Amino acid sequence: MPVWIGSAVGGGGASFYRLLVKSDFTLSLNGTSNQVDLIDDQNQVITSNVIVRQKKFTTANFYAGEYLYGIDYSLGGYLLDPFLAGIGGTSA
Repeated sequence: MPVWIGSAVGGGGASFYRLLVKSDFTLSLNGTSNQVDLIDDQNQVITSNVIVRQKKFTTANFYAGEYLYGIDYSLGGYLLDPFLAGIGGTSA
């Protein structure tokens, strides 16, 4: 069951999904983790241990209790890139 949060500017079809980090982890470039749950707007778990990916920074750090947003990724899981602003990540 997808959790629709919004759509891309200009009426695009990309849906945003709300995610909750279960424990601290670091993702390398093109890395994946399943330490994240898909949640609804009431913070109820819809799916546990979903796969998230990041393809933006050399490393990116995530912390337990942190709320993330992702988009559905064609290779499976959720891509975090559009929402990563460099906080907790490095680009070199």
